[in-house]
Amino acid sequence: MNEQILSLEVAERLLLPYIGVFRDSLLTAYACWRDRPEDERRYLSDQARAFYIHDMAVGIATAELKGTKVLTVESNSLKLFNVEDKALVRLAKFGPALTTSKNHTHQQRDFDHQLPLPGLELAGNLVAGYVLDALETCIERVAIVCPHGDGNLWSFDVDLGQAEGGTLLDLHRTPDDGPLPVIIKSRMEKLQLPSTTTDAE
Repeated sequence: MNEQILSLEVAERLLLPYIGVFRDSLLTAYACWRDRPEDERRYLSDQARAFYIHDMAVGIATAELKGTKVLTVESNSLKLFNVEDKALVRLAKFGPALTTSKNHTHQQRDFDHQLPLPGLELAGNLVAGYVLDALETCIERVAIVCPHGDGNLWSFDVDLGQAEGGTLLDLHRTPDDGPLPVIIKSRMEKLQLPSTTTDAE
């Protein structure tokens, strides 16, 4: 396996302190979209909605992660979160199979194929994303995946708690707000990685 690809267990431990911020930023960004006037939203495409939610979520998460071990970086036109120099996290909208849009850019395809980014060769690529309900009225699922080509090596769902995709959230948590978000389901995908050994070995 490529050295920079994170295992499910390592990723869960690494991201646990930050999962709440990624989750809440996506939920809040979607709520901001829902608060836009209906007469405005009806003329915008699904792609425009995804761009709006992405940029809002990145901005919200960046502000909330200030002073932590997570830095916002931009590489190859991608806005990413560098988590302790071990993982690069991209925010995105998922389809039902927890994969991102098939219309993504060359840079996004490279990211999904786990190609290393300049200066960050030892970091694994992960995607934190959301799934809309069938009527696209709210976010029904938030998950973290390890992409590999057109599929995922593994994924885990994040508990939404009392949050709903149509409700603005209070991101400034206090100790009385309860425990950190719970990882409610993990799944290893049955994908075969190319061998890194040679016949000579």
